[in-house]
Amino acid sequence: MVVTRSSHLFSTVLELVADAVLVVDPRGTILYLNRGAADLFGFSRNYLCGRPLGVLLPAVDGVDLAALLLRTALKKRTCAREIVLRAADTGSFPAHITLKFACLGPNREGFVVTVRDLTAARAMEARMVDARRMYSLGKLVDGISHEIRNPVLIISGFIHRLRNRIADEGPVHHYLDIIETQIDRMEHMVTDIEDYLHLVRNHRVRPVSVELPELLRDAFTTAMSFRREELEEVELRVADAAGIPPVRGDAGDLAVLFGSIIQNSVEAMQGHGVLEILPWHEDGLVHVRIRDNGRGIRPEKLKDIFDPFVTSKMSGAGIGLAKAFFIAEAHGGHIELESSPGMGTTVTVSLPADRRRSERRRARQ
Repeated sequence: MVVTRSSHLFSTVLELVADAVLVVDPRGTILYLNRGAADLFGFSRNYLCGRPLGVLLPAVDGVDLAALLLRTALKKRTCAREIVLRAADTGSFPAHITLKFACLGPNREGFVVTVRDLTAARAMEARMVDARRMYSLGKLVDGISHEIRNPVLIISGFIHRLRNRIADEGPVHHYLDIIETQIDRMEHMVTDIEDYLHLVRNHRVRPVSVELPELLRDAFTTAMSFRREELEEVELRVADAAGIPPVRGDAGDLAVLFGSIIQNSVEAMQGHGVLEILPWHEDGLVHVRIRDNGRGIRPEKLKDIFDPFVTSKMSGAGIGLAKAFFIAEAHGGHIELESSPGMGTTVTVSLPADRRRSERRRARQ
């Protein structure tokens, strides 16, 4: 089309508008789209012009949304909805779409369609919901931890007295050992939950340039301090990280991130197996793949595995991976996890490389 000379000024102005704007005829055929629309949907103008609006609106439960919106706009002269639109590269995204009846020229009518991407807004809403949830959860945990620790302290004191009163090492001592083990487990769970909530509430990244070999070494040392006996029969295979640029981040946080993942892997292997750590650099990101051949994770657990208090283990509060995921996102990175029951788990951490240090390193070479 499609844009006549009389509408040249109109199209010139639309090209300067950042929002996505399309012009369609009464049947929904796309006559024009501005640069903002082409960028948003990821399709070329040549591809979209002349095609029906429906190519951008996937049907829902068999309902032709494009036809529905056009009928409503034709009847009411305007129509606005929040729907899901189709894009070439991202698949789909939430959006607010408005159709307004317009005169396109002599004896020519149609609709001006404006589209606003709601992806960032939805993400912000989700973060606000998470923040409110964490605030409420924090208040609840503060009360519960206080109520748990007081009776636990009393029980621990009476166990100590009972041990002193019972001379022989009979079954009663065994029962007391079991009680103490469960008390320790309860205290560790409460501490883990408090640590996670403290991290979420008060987290601040203090970025420095962190060398990967040093980071992985510190993370493995941290994991060993908790699971030394379980690592005795675990074979560790670490690929050479030489030549991989440093990452930009908080050294302490990143050690916790990798330490939590390694600890989960060691626990999944139940004391024996192979733990592989493979780092590489690609597209400005430093990737670290951590693979174990442990028991794996059931498919129904995978979608929520990074949520707090979700765990595939028999014990623990399910905080380790949630903490790792939070730290990765706070550093502008992400974590991917693949797992099959009985085959093991692969966790891939991707973090931004420290560009400044990388450039200086290349200059010295």
